[in-house]
Amino acid sequence: MLILDIDMDFFLEGRVTRAAQEGPRPNPNDHGLVPWTEERTIHFLEHFNVRSGAPFNVVDHHDEVFLLWRQQIDAGIVKTPFHVVHIDAHSDLGMGDSSWVYLHTELLQLPLEDRQYPKIGNEGLNCGNFLLYAVANRWISQIDFVTTSSWHDDFPRDAFSDQSFSEINRRSEYGCLSQEALSLDLELMSLTKEDVDDMIHGHPLSTDQRRRKCGEPIVPFRLHLYPEVPEWFSNANWDRLYVAKSPSYFPACADNLFDIVRSYID
Repeated sequence: MLILDIDMDFFLEGRVTRAAQEGPRPNPNDHGLVPWTEERTIHFLEHFNVRSGAPFNVVDHHDEVFLLWRQQIDAGIVKTPFHVVHIDAHSDLGMGDSSWVYLHTELLQLPLEDRQYPKIGNEGLNCGNFLLYAVANRWISQIDFVTTSSWHDDFPRDAFSDQSFSEINRRSEYGCLSQEALSLDLELMSLTKEDVDDMIHGHPLSTDQRRRKCGEPIVPFRLHLYPEVPEWFSNANWDRLYVAKSPSYFPACADNLFDIVRSYID
C-alpha cells in the first residue's frame, strides 16, 4: 500500500519547533511563520497528484494517525507493511523528549502484538514520534520524508542502522545535519536502562557501541527537500490519505490552506 500523510505545518515558511499538543494556536510573529500562498499550495497538491477518490482521514493531532492505523489494520482496511510518503515540517521520529528511552528499553522487548498499545504522552507515543512507533510495530516498509528549507535536523540518531548512524555523524556539521537529500536506513535496536543511565551520565561508550540488534527489520528512509522530489510522486496512485491539522503548530491565519487541501481530497 502507498500512503500519503500530510501535516498542515508543511505549508509554512518557518516552523514551530515544539509545542504542547493541547497548546494554543501559534502566533506567527513569535515563530516567524509565513503561510504559503494559495497558488503555491495548489501547485504542490497538483504536483503530488492529490485527488478526491482515495479514502482519507483528517485528524487534529498527528499521533491519532497511529491509532487509526491500528484500527484499520485490525479491520483489514490497511495492509502491512506499507510505504509512507510523509509531508511535514518535522520527521515525527522523535522530538527530543524521553520517549526514546521507553521505546528502546521496554517497547521493543514486548511481543509484536503488544507493541500496538504503547504508553501515550511525553514518555511514550505522541505527535512528535508516531512514525517511529509505527516502525516499532513493523507496519512500515519505507518512509519518504518530504520537507522544506524550514526543516531543522530532528533525527534521533539511535533509530538508524549502524551504517546510517555513521553517515549522519559524518555529514553533521556542529552536530546537525545540513539541508540536503539523504538516503538512510532505520533499524531499531534495544538498550538497557543501565545503558541509558550511563549515556545520560557521560560514560565514555557511545550510543552506537551500546545498541544491540534485536531482529527488527531495516526500513529505508529517504529525505527529500521540496521541490526536489522524485518524479514518480507526480503520478502516484495513493491508496489512502491522512491529513493532520496540528493546531498548536499551524496558525489560524493559514486555515484557508486547510480548506484548499480538504477540497482536493473530499
